[in-house]
Amino acid sequence: MMSLTDFCTIKYRNRPREYNRGSVQQNWDFQRKVGKVTIPSYDGLAGCTARAWVQKLDNYFQLNPMMEVEAIMFATLHLEGEAHEWWYHGLITLGHSHVTSYLDFTQMLIDRFDRKDPELYFRELAQIRQTGMPYAYMAEFHRTSMMVTDVSEDRLTMLFIEGLVEPLRGWIKVFRPKTLQEAITKTRDMEGAVPKTRFPSKIIPPMKGRDRKPFQKEWTGKPKMDDDTRNELRWKKLCFSCRDPWAPGHRCTGKG
Repeated sequence: MMSLTDFCTIKYRNRPREYNRGSVQQNWDFQRKVGKVTIPSYDGLAGCTARAWVQKLDNYFQLNPMMEVEAIMFATLHLEGEAHEWWYHGLITLGHSHVTSYLDFTQMLIDRFDRKDPELYFRELAQIRQTGMPYAYMAEFHRTSMMVTDVSEDRLTMLFIEGLVEPLRGWIKVFRPKTLQEAITKTRDMEGAVPKTRFPSKIIPPMKGRDRKPFQKEWTGKPKMDDDTRNELRWKKLCFSCRDPWAPGHRCTGKG
């Protein structure tokens, strides 16, 4: 538990510095406003990657500098859910209590919750294809590309363009964008010109029983008579159906 003296010391150290104020009152106001900025909590779920949350931490501590140990304490106050359990249960079992470097803390967080290998993320990025409106594709591409490292911007731009559907892909290639942001901007500008019917429709699974053949009733009649049997009955002057003696006006037994 932090004592009142320690709290006041931290509060005093993080106040707007004299050397930041200078002779302009606006700097003082800016420092007061920055002190009110908050960072979102992180729960370790898929809604936000650990790398993206760490980037927000970096920006916050650049505006609000403090010692590394206190930066770690401040960051852990914003851990919730699975991330909270991982950190506080690991104070004893995983040695989290000995972590005093901010870089070590953030790298541990990324290694724990961004579970995939960067190579797997690159494979996933190369397989992303537009299946709906461009804005959904751009959001998915952005989210996955954040986890890919050591890939040039030219390669990312090429992967983004190849994932678009025709004719949008061909239109963007004509502009020859040099950066990923330029390709995304052109895609956003051109998406309204693409007919909605151009987008591939979702695959509807076949209904159960659709491929079944129509019901056919089994044939239960008499087998077809061969020529030899027919000739024999004709020679004996017998009926082909009931096998009784046949004469003009003959009616089979049981048929009235």
